[in-house]
Amino acid sequence: MIAKEQRHLEQQILRLLDQIIDEASQVSMMVGPYRDERFAEGVRMMEQLLTLCELLVEGRKEYVEATIRQLFQQKLPQPNVLRSFGEFQSTLEEYLQQGLQERAKAWEEEQQREIIHVVSTMEALPVTEVVVENEDTANNREEQVRGQENGVQAFAAPLKETAPKKKEQKEVEDYTEVILLRTLQEIYPHCEVVAGSPPGTTGLAAYVPAKGFAILCASSPRRSGRREYICRQLGLQVIYIANTDLHSPLRLKRRILRAGIR
Repeated sequence: MIAKEQRHLEQQILRLLDQIIDEASQVSMMVGPYRDERFAEGVRMMEQLLTLCELLVEGRKEYVEATIRQLFQQKLPQPNVLRSFGEFQSTLEEYLQQGLQERAKAWEEEQQREIIHVVSTMEALPVTEVVVENEDTANNREEQVRGQENGVQAFAAPLKETAPKKKEQKEVEDYTEVILLRTLQEIYPHCEVVAGSPPGTTGLAAYVPAKGFAILCASSPRRSGRREYICRQLGLQVIYIANTDLHSPLRLKRRILRAGIR
């Protein structure tokens, strides 16, 4: 419990304790029906005090009565002095006993409600039914499964027949290599134009050994250091041509001539 809340609770207990002592001192001097009404009011106040003390001891009901008696001892004078107050001490004891009885009834009702709640919660949980199969039951289950499988197959068969056939994907021809080779042959009609890469390397589109260059379809020379090294060993210069220029013979020719190849 937080210290601030505990101080507030203790203040409530002490204030209510003073009210009960004052009420008991007045009721102890009364007689008749009016005393019974005031006595019932004192019992009600004692029930409130017991509830607050129960909070003070954090719900441990076995400490409630002892805590109340200790508080009374701190507030009241010695027992030999209390005897001179007439019925005051017995009235306080009646308050306490009557209040404890009422609180005991309330505690029992709370316990019953908790039990009912637990039982209802357990009943709401799903129950897994355990079925013990004998030989006949197992055979019947196998027949049912086979019947279901046959039914599924019979039902799926017409669906399979009526299912639309997938359209055959037409191969899309790429004329990039054709345009590249034809353009190179137009520029160098008397030279050999080889498609692909020279021995020892990959990734090249074509090369012309007599002119000493190779075509690489890429806009920038990234990650091609090894390829360029091998091409230099073979006496070939790598020319990078963007993919957008490969489909146009004029752009392709302009790009090759711009690289200084004659």
